[in-house]
Amino acid sequence: MTRFRSRWVVPALSLVSALVLTVALSSPTAWAEEDPPVGPLTPGTADLMERLRTLGLAPEQEGMDPQGLYDPEPQPGLLESFRDRADDDEEPEGPGEPLLSLPPWAIPAFREELRAIVRELARYARARDPDFAILARGGAPLAVRSRREAVLEAARAAQAGLGAVDPDEPAAGVGEISSGFVGAIDGLVFDGQVCGDPPLEPERLAVLRDLDMALISIDHCVNAEDVAEARRRAVEAGVVLLVDTDDHGRMDSVPGERPPGENAGNISDPRQARSVVILEEGSGFGDVSLLVGALRATNHDMVIVNPFAIGGRALTAQQVAELRYKKLGARRLVVATFNIALAREDAYYWQPKWRLGDPRWLSATVRDRPGAHFTEYWDPGWKKHLGEHFVGLMDLGFDGVLLDGLDVVHRWEAITPVE
Repeated sequence: MTRFRSRWVVPALSLVSALVLTVALSSPTAWAEEDPPVGPLTPGTADLMERLRTLGLAPEQEGMDPQGLYDPEPQPGLLESFRDRADDDEEPEGPGEPLLSLPPWAIPAFREELRAIVRELARYARARDPDFAILARGGAPLAVRSRREAVLEAARAAQAGLGAVDPDEPAAGVGEISSGFVGAIDGLVFDGQVCGDPPLEPERLAVLRDLDMALISIDHCVNAEDVAEARRRAVEAGVVLLVDTDDHGRMDSVPGERPPGENAGNISDPRQARSVVILEEGSGFGDVSLLVGALRATNHDMVIVNPFAIGGRALTAQQVAELRYKKLGARRLVVATFNIALAREDAYYWQPKWRLGDPRWLSATVRDRPGAHFTEYWDPGWKKHLGEHFVGLMDLGFDGVLLDGLDVVHRWEAITPVE
């Protein structure tokens, strides 16, 4: 905690706020009860891994190939006629780690656990600053009620001797918008909604647009022609598009060209934004002042930046304030990235002695992401880090956060299949 404070220079008053948020995220009554937190049908998740370890069923041990992040049910894209179909006949990537054979009634509600974290963070943020923006990247699986959720709820009801709703009946609500989650956020950030494997089909995308959500897609198209077509289709779908032709999908540079939809108006809400720039990694700039200078020279309506883009030291409050204005002088939004489900070895909180399973919430390594680890995100120890981190971001003066890592539900669901 001292390490965090020294790097973020968090004011003394935020100690109270951090304590409040940490308690809210870690409280057994709110999050980790042994009894189900949402009535008798939802099993507690906090003791799941303890029980699995006792049975020798921990999801990963040293040397096992870890489960990466992927969407097992890709949908047709907006740019269908331009997409590369070469790999259509390939089988979806398997879990790559041992599956846990559990009865359906014992499988935790992984999606609802993440939704609850998002709702609690949003509740704290809006109580402190009603205009604080909450965006969710990888949150498409949480925005819509899945059939898996209906199946598990029916199994829990049957186990409890209660009346179960057939998952295939309309009353099960499969496909409906998760109003609690959607109501807690201001917008969704997708990966590949136009040029890739879109997480939402056009019909559900239209529903979210009609709910006045900010919709942003990060796309890496094949060539300039695809980029032009992607921009046209994104406008039709009401999606703000951040697009390039980088095969590796790196977000480590600042575009020099003027953004599409450039305007001289002030932006106070993500729904007003017509252009966005995202910087996840800034080591190529060498110095944080050069990074800030490059972002200041743009006219994008919204800047989304990793506060630790260069090394382990966060941007200062003064640097965040400098980013609030476009080159032409109008106000814009500055949003911090904040991964709530993955832990990184280059993060401020990382301790050299940590290994898989120690601390207990450190679950597994992530394929193709060196230094990244899956966490048991429902664990009070991990949520303590989340609370401190979140308060620190607000103290630095960011206008909002981009909650990242929500697509980890695919990994947990992949290793706990519903028979």
